[in-house]
Parts: sequence; C-alpha cells; structure tokens
Amino acid sequence: MTTEPDFWEVSWRMDGEAFERLQAKSIELRYKAKETVFKQGDAADSMYLVVEGYALALTSNPQTGEEQSTTIIPTGQSFGELGLLMGQPRSATVAAGTDLQVIQITIETVKALEESEPQIAVMLYKQLARTLAEQLMTQTLLLRKVLNNWW
Repeated sequence: MTTEPDFWEVSWRMDGEAFERLQAKSIELRYKAKETVFKQGDAADSMYLVVEGYALALTSNPQTGEEQSTTIIPTGQSFGELGLLMGQPRSATVAAGTDLQVIQITIETVKALEESEPQIAVMLYKQLARTLAEQLMTQTLLLRKVLNNWW
C-alpha cells in the first residue's frame, strides 16, 4: 500500500489506482534541495511528475550565462513533457527547490504501458495533451499581455 493521495491533484488528475499502476512502471527518484535534475541543453527522453516538494525551472541568459528562475513546479505538476514526446534537448535547467521526490516516465515506460496497461497509456496521453494545452494557453495569454503593453 502506498501513501499517495487517492486523487492525484493539480495538473495530473488520476485516481489512486491508476497513479499506482503508472508509478509501478516508472522510476522513483529523490533529489536534495538545490540538486540539479537536468541541465538546459541535455538530451531528453523522459518527463517527471512531482510527488513531493517542488522544482524550479531555470533558463540561462546566452550573453551572460546567468541563470534565472522562470517557473516553480509544485507537487502534482509535471515537467520535461516535450523531452518525452519529442526527444529535443532540454530547454531549461530544472533543480530541486526543496527536497524533491519525482517519478520519471521514460519512453520505455510509455511503451511498456502501451503493451501491458493500454488504459493507463491512454490516460497518460490525455493528461499530456491537457498539460501541454494549458501551457500553450498560458504562453498565449502572456504573449498577448506583453504585446498589448508594447503596442
């Protein structure tokens, strides 16, 4: 029996049983506060769900190399989705903001779910679509706000 919530809240809405089945196929990782999960530019083939704590997304200024925090990723949220789906290099560095527990979902995890737990794979794909749509909507609203202030 796990101590996970009965309902995975925030962005990843999965009932406890579905979450446990996803978790069983994934890799559980722990990071100490300020420890790097991955760096901007790293190769990518996985995504992460925050189980406990929070992570920070940091981007580097190309001219100065200075890192700046751009996003806080709390419990229940995910990061690295495009790495999983597209295999593109990481667009940001992600580090533990506090002691952090995540589950890593690799492309191998997804393939295993497709074969042995197709209903969980479908839930995963639907949630990925929702998460990416939310991110796109947020970016669009932010861009509109910036452009409205600029014009």
